[in-house]
This record gives sequence, structure tokens and C-alpha cells, in this order.
Amino acid sequence: MTAFVSDKQIIERMLIPAMLNSLILLMKQRAAAADGSDLPELDRASHLLEDALEEPIRELAPGKVSKLIRRAKRITALALAQNFELSIGLQYLIVARWTMDLAERGVIVIGAESAFSRAWDLIAALMAPVVEDLEAEEATATAAARMLSNRLAQHGYFVEGALR
Repeated sequence: MTAFVSDKQIIERMLIPAMLNSLILLMKQRAAAADGSDLPELDRASHLLEDALEEPIRELAPGKVSKLIRRAKRITALALAQNFELSIGLQYLIVARWTMDLAERGVIVIGAESAFSRAWDLIAALMAPVVEDLEAEEATATAAARMLSNRLAQHGYFVEGALR
């Protein structure tokens, strides 16, 4: 970790894994409530996302780590709150559209063999059948991804990468 990385930049690195991990927890809760199922792939993806979350803070002092984790959780909750009542599939599609846009424009770089990339692949495979059923929701997901981007930009995150 380089000394010139700001708290904001660290939080930005933590937000996408935190958002996806929040969706995984919600998926697990809803699946357990619906039929008592527990998907081991979700546990694996969650562990990989935890690793991705910890990567930018591993070398920091414990007090700083606690502060950054609290801030990342607060911003994650703020970013996802407006979508909470939507279906899991649509919530995933919103975060996926936003993340893919950031990656395509070079705002974020996702390492091919990173923990985040492996988690993304697991989640994408699980969500593929659900997303196929959401083709009619594409415009809604794109608009909601733009709103997500704007909410984060209003709080100083991914400002230069905000969707227009």
C-alpha cells in the first residue's frame, strides 16, 4: 500500500465488494426464509469478497481499519437503501451495471485472478438465470445504477466515475 492513498480511495476500493457482500447476505436470508436452502456457492463468494474488502486495509493500524470499515459500511448502506425492496435479481443487476460501467471506463481495474474477480464469477453464475428473466427491467436497472452512482458522488465517492 502506498502512502499517498487517501481514505476516500481506500473506501472506494472497499465499496463494491461490500455492496456485493450485502446482496449475498440478503440472498441467503431470503433463501432461508423461503425454503430453508443454503447455497454453499454464496458462502464461498462471501469469503472471497471479505478477502477483497480486507486487501486495501491489511497494512493499516487497527484504529484506522475500524474507522474505515465503519465508513464503508455506512456508505454501503446509504448506497443500497433505496433498492432494498426490489428483487435480489434487480438489486444485483443495478450493482453489476454500475460496476461494469466503472470497469469499462477504466475507473476501476479488476485483477483477473483477484479474490474479487473470483467472487464476481461465482455470483454471476448464480445470478445468470435470474438476470435472463429481467430483460424487461434493463431500463430500470440502468436508471437505478445512475442514481446509485449519483448518490455516491454526492458523498464524494467515484465522483470522476459518476454515470451521466
